[in-house]
Amino acid sequence: MRVAVLGDVGQLVYHVGDEAMVHALNHALTSRGHTTVILTRDEADTRARFGGDVATAPTPVFPWAPAEREAYLASIQNLLAGREHDLTDDDPVHALRATLRTCDALVVAGGGNMNSRYGWLMYERMAALAIARSLDLPTLVTGQTVGPALTRPDVRTLVDGLSGTLAVGAREDATQRLLERLLPDGLVHRVLDDAAFLGDVPVPTGVAPSPSAPESSAGAVVVTIAHGSLGVDDAALPRLVRALDDLAERSGAPIHLVPHMAVPGTRHVDIEIHDRIAAALAAPAVSLDVEHALVAARRAREAAIVVTTRYHPAVFAAEGGVPALAIAADDYSRVRLAGALGSWGLDGAVLPLADVEVVPDLLSRRLLALWEGRDRVAGALAAAAPALAAHASAFWDTASDAVATGRISGDARTSSHLPEVARVVAPGAEVDVTSPSTPVVSVVVRTKDRPTMLARALDDIAGQTFSSLEVVVVNDAGDAAEVDAVVAQVVGLEDRVRVLHRIVSTGMEAASNAGVELARGEMLAIHDDDDTWDPAFLARSVAHLRHHPTDRAVAARTAIVWERSVDGVERLVEEGREIFEPHVRLVTVLDLMRYNRMVPISLLLRRSVLEEIGKFDESLSVVGDWEFNLRLATLGPVTVMPGEPLAFWHQRRAATDELGNSVIVDADAHLDVDLRLRDERLRRHVAERGDGDLMYLTRFMHERHEELAGHVLAVEQRIVDLENRLGRALEAIGHETREAGVVGLARRKYWAARHRLRGGRGKGADLD
Repeated sequence: MRVAVLGDVGQLVYHVGDEAMVHALNHALTSRGHTTVILTRDEADTRARFGGDVATAPTPVFPWAPAEREAYLASIQNLLAGREHDLTDDDPVHALRATLRTCDALVVAGGGNMNSRYGWLMYERMAALAIARSLDLPTLVTGQTVGPALTRPDVRTLVDGLSGTLAVGAREDATQRLLERLLPDGLVHRVLDDAAFLGDVPVPTGVAPSPSAPESSAGAVVVTIAHGSLGVDDAALPRLVRALDDLAERSGAPIHLVPHMAVPGTRHVDIEIHDRIAAALAAPAVSLDVEHALVAARRAREAAIVVTTRYHPAVFAAEGGVPALAIAADDYSRVRLAGALGSWGLDGAVLPLADVEVVPDLLSRRLLALWEGRDRVAGALAAAAPALAAHASAFWDTASDAVATGRISGDARTSSHLPEVARVVAPGAEVDVTSPSTPVVSVVVRTKDRPTMLARALDDIAGQTFSSLEVVVVNDAGDAAEVDAVVAQVVGLEDRVRVLHRIVSTGMEAASNAGVELARGEMLAIHDDDDTWDPAFLARSVAHLRHHPTDRAVAARTAIVWERSVDGVERLVEEGREIFEPHVRLVTVLDLMRYNRMVPISLLLRRSVLEEIGKFDESLSVVGDWEFNLRLATLGPVTVMPGEPLAFWHQRRAATDELGNSVIVDADAHLDVDLRLRDERLRRHVAERGDGDLMYLTRFMHERHEELAGHVLAVEQRIVDLENRLGRALEAIGHETREAGVVGLARRKYWAARHRLRGGRGKGADLD
């Protein structure tokens, strides 16, 4: 059988894990008698890395932007259904379709890109599955991480694409639970990562370690760190360096920094941060170039221990019986790493970055404990290997039979769980009680009868790279069943959402206070249901407050997103953006005296602020956030983080119903309450301090206003005078130009007549 294999290979940035999974899948199929054609971004590169006789074909690249990738997939589906579409004749989809016509089946390789963070890759897979389905080809999807964050449009696309396959492999328990909730019964199989036993794959001829690298990493501490995985601006890097130096001093083992992603021939991505680590270490360390996936995997399998923020080094280490300590920067990393090591019976081997940032010596203690207990961990991994290897082989047999017969056997459908293996707790984890039991951030979401917007808001929060959070949804006397239904469908926030249904609405600020009462985090954010964040909003905001302990709050640069609703309220379409207050770097009391410079979606504050200035003013029907910000700024200026916008304030100009923004729909109320609030504060000031200074300032400002008005009038008169003078000058120039034109015409006629009278001699002939 000729089987098309789709994975993320042939990319400009070489990715060891992605390439490794396709190597493993390709070997599993070819060793069972199939031939394969590997779908790739770069055919020449893939042929060179997989061996010269491998068959390859190009695959389309989907756009990154969600709306664009959705539109591209819709065009492909229209093409397949024979409907009108906007694909050009040279669109790469036609070539993929032609390739699949020559194949008997399609297998999608495993990976961690079936989520909204990497949506363009997920949509590429869904398109390939749709094309294969239109050709009546059997399809199968191997070991995946799905989620943890998926927007509702992406959930629908995923379910539609995967429901028509023969089987879907889930490489973590969390993915299995999610897929079993979304897909038909019997479709999901609990598997290991595709590259779990990569040591079985033959190394192609000519593949060798980098000439500048050690031949082997046996006995070394192998370290793989992704750029950006040590916090904002890699703030935890010094703690990692200190921990590695402590480990090197205790163990005497060399440190090999083995990159997982890089552009070959450059020192970017992983290599860039590895070079920084090597330069900061007191212990000797080697920062390697990116190597062939099979070489890099071998280094992890033969190491003494592995330290990683990336996924596949942990997978490779487990196969080799090598203890590993993984650092998870976010929920996405935590789910995958805990799943990879937990599948081998190893618990507690994933350390949240948030813990590393809070506890200075935690990483050193855990690495030293792992070194001392490495033999116990290695023994447990070795004991688990035979059963897991048999399970992996059985799944490959199932996959091979499925693509050949177009069905899954009854026996195979029941093997949806991994074999039981003895469990071991990572050394140091059993006595580590430093992990915070409460979330760092509480996000309060105010909503009322806007389910589409609430769904978008929850998807947005689930997509945050900072994972130590909880969500308190305050339903301000809206439809309770509708809110509960939206919350029940959210992906990526399981067990972290609580809902408060208010029977009677007493205003937005009362809703905020009700949510704050339930919040447990040390930091607070108000996230209205119609606004959104950049995925890095919380990570960068929390990092700022941790690095500036005297700051009570921090604001993000904000963009106004103009949008409109279509299809009733089912879909919101963006119409444009503009930066809100682009030049503000600090928000002061003086700034706020004029108008509000910080909308709720832009702000993260410490919970302790409420003890200093009180809660939101429930007597205000609108502008409550402005009044709160005025009190907040009296504690000190609020920094606006530089850079691109991280907060998005969505507004709908034409909306007048429940979809409207209060600043637009209730514009008159805003003006009225603004005036009343200013008057109330002024009356309070007069009552407390008298009116003498204010009367003087009022008179002074009136005189300055009159003086300024006089200057403005004088300037306006000068402009009028200049315009008049300019008009007269232009009229004179026009007259002179016309006169010059008449004189020029007469001269030309004179010389023409003279020329004829002299028999055609030139103008200067009489001078000869």
